[in-house]
Amino acid sequence: MRPLLLVLSSATTENREIIGGWEARPHSRPYMPRVLSLQLERRARLSEWVGLIPLPSAWQGLRPGAMCSITGWDGTSACRAMGSDVLREVDVAVLEDYVCLRNPDHIYHYYNASTMLCAGDLKQASCFNSQGDAGGPLVCGKTAQGIISWGSLNGTPPGVYTRVSRFVPWILKTLRTLQP
Repeated sequence: MRPLLLVLSSATTENREIIGGWEARPHSRPYMPRVLSLQLERRARLSEWVGLIPLPSAWQGLRPGAMCSITGWDGTSACRAMGSDVLREVDVAVLEDYVCLRNPDHIYHYYNASTMLCAGDLKQASCFNSQGDAGGPLVCGKTAQGIISWGSLNGTPPGVYTRVSRFVPWILKTLRTLQP
């Protein structure tokens, strides 16, 4: 069987050419998550820098208050205008859906609790920019629970993340249809 690279991305990222793979998009509306699968030409070499991370169970929920971590290279106006040359990590808490649904910033009316997660530290500005770090992981308990997707235009919390558990049935179905 040929290896599969599962790329979890945000719908706001620009389309780019995919070389040596095929793409499938279950959703294409603005601010809807996009999950891509790419079949690699050869197996990736696992190392200290390249590894595997478990997916959650299908439809697995996260309790508000659960602590997760996000990583990224980009900076925001609250931190730095330019991206970092060092990968950064910060802990964020999973928030109740209403925190995003009731946010006064008009962009949050796109929030959909069935496919998205709301997370962040509302007391402290995050140094992560959803536009520059989109596609990065939201890791909770060593499981890939979310993907950095979008947030306020000024980079302040909360952030919106693709809810990976919502796409596990599609991921498993895609894995079963791969050509050997």
